[in-house]
Amino acid sequence: MPGTPLQATIEDGVVFSPYPQVELHEDQSFYQYFAKQLEEFGDKPTLEADGVWLSAVEVLSLLRRYAAGLQRHGVRPGDRVCVNLSNSVQAFVISYAVCSAGAAVVLAKPVLTERELLYQIDDSGSTFVITEFANAEKVLRIHEKKTFKAMFSLGDIPGFQSMSSFQSLEESDFEEPAIQEPRSHTLFYTYTSGTTGLPKGVEISHYAFIAALKLNCCVI
Repeated sequence: MPGTPLQATIEDGVVFSPYPQVELHEDQSFYQYFAKQLEEFGDKPTLEADGVWLSAVEVLSLLRRYAAGLQRHGVRPGDRVCVNLSNSVQAFVISYAVCSAGAAVVLAKPVLTERELLYQIDDSGSTFVITEFANAEKVLRIHEKKTFKAMFSLGDIPGFQSMSSFQSLEESDFEEPAIQEPRSHTLFYTYTSGTTGLPKGVEISHYAFIAALKLNCCVI
């Protein structure tokens, strides 16, 4: 806007950002960063679902138990898990549980057609899938063409492993995965809109995701 003073400083012809520098740890995994943040928030309300607030430590506990359940069913670092869920608090926690187990979340919109979903599953190399009742039939038809190592669901759906049972596991059942190269280890796999052709997969590493979170905190 006209008249708005320049917030950035210029020294010797170099423009410096007005925001503070962000310290990044190149060897820090998503789980290490996120768990530390939740532990620091402690009993503060963090997530709200259907009028019930969960504290940060309660979210962390749920995260670990979901991750432990995924690990029990073979999810390992380097695996890609297609998350085909509607937007909800549970979907948020489950997606981050996949990340905590060291696997990559392949974000697949629940409105995708069977053909579109199969394309993203094949293109990303997903070997596990998490879905809900509304899309269960679609995923089962895809399973006839492509065998998954395991299929998970919200609630009890025939042919799927219900993730609700994971909540009864102990936090200690979770084993923190070793992420050797956070800069190159994929955390999220998301797709472009495909307006100029087939949708293209975009990989986001542990390092890049943590950097984005920290930078957003500085700006906000």
